[in-house]
Amino acid sequence: MPSNDPYWPGKFTLFDGLLFTGRPDLTQSGMPRVRVITEQNYFPPGTPKEARALGADPAYVRDTTIGTRPGAPFYVQDIEEWSLKHYKCDVPTVLSNIVKHRTVLSAHRAAEPHVPHAIYVCPPREYFGSIGKESNSDSYQKWISALDMLWPLLKAVDIFTPSMYMFYDDQAAAVTYLTESIAVYRKYSEPLNKPIIPLIWPQFHPSHPTNPLGLISGAYWRLILDTLFPLVDSLIIWGGYGIDWDDQAEWWLETEQFKTTHGL
Repeated sequence: MPSNDPYWPGKFTLFDGLLFTGRPDLTQSGMPRVRVITEQNYFPPGTPKEARALGADPAYVRDTTIGTRPGAPFYVQDIEEWSLKHYKCDVPTVLSNIVKHRTVLSAHRAAEPHVPHAIYVCPPREYFGSIGKESNSDSYQKWISALDMLWPLLKAVDIFTPSMYMFYDDQAAAVTYLTESIAVYRKYSEPLNKPIIPLIWPQFHPSHPTNPLGLISGAYWRLILDTLFPLVDSLIIWGGYGIDWDDQAEWWLETEQFKTTHGL
């Protein structure tokens, strides 16, 4: 981390990336607000997908996104249409997307060199690759190949921010998915001395077979927090778009208990 960043907490922190309607200001309760910059902020309104695929204008990035959240400890650029998995598109596309992501990253860094920067789902996750464990499984090998291909981008970011979302009800598999994923990410982060700060979501992923976007139970959520706490440097709690804030929701009560347990 840049040593002159006045907002970097320097300890394990729960960062606020929540989108709930009516969400209170959580800064005073020890959850700094992270600036996640989504795709629509990087392009002029009405820019067609074909034009977005060519990249973002660095000058536009500087003019429209820099300084939009004073005091944010770091930024996460979220341009999901520029895929980082070659097996979801193709190798030339990913290599081109790496260049485009780095161009945006450079525009941020040139304007605000004291602010650490990250890229959403960099490094990417692979649920079945992580729970399979067999290093010769097809999904695992594709995942490792994708991570190897991203080495230039992993070197360029200040923070690794993978998304560690829940896809199924199987909690034992979820623990394996979390622990094995972080173990793999550490093989890439440690040589670069980069912290790992995953995004976690108190809702199920939209692909969940029976409860898409449903709120995760308190016990399941606490399992996620407790599993990741000793493995990562901090966490970003993300999500809640279109849902009213409820300070009695199971997941939030467990979050408060987790904060108390660990003095956060």
